[in-house]
Amino acid sequence: MVQFVFLDTVKTGKLTSLGFVAQEVQQLFPELVQQDIDGYLYIDYVGLIPVLVESVKEQQEQIDELLELAAKKGLIKAGN
Repeated sequence: MVQFVFLDTVKTGKLTSLGFVAQEVQQLFPELVQQDIDGYLYIDYVGLIPVLVESVKEQQEQIDELLELAAKKGLIKAGN
């Protein structure tokens, strides 16, 4: 994640924004990165939403499995 300042703040209405580095996203999800006529890369952030939601679901499954394992080993009480 990066924080950046648009050169044209009149266009955006904000001074700073958060985002991703397009080249990094392009390595993982090339279909979500496009190039404009000036050669600048931009990210389809709406297309990124399902990817992020699915990764959070997968991560939660891993957390639940680890909690279950920890409870079985007596490291934590079940339901914590």
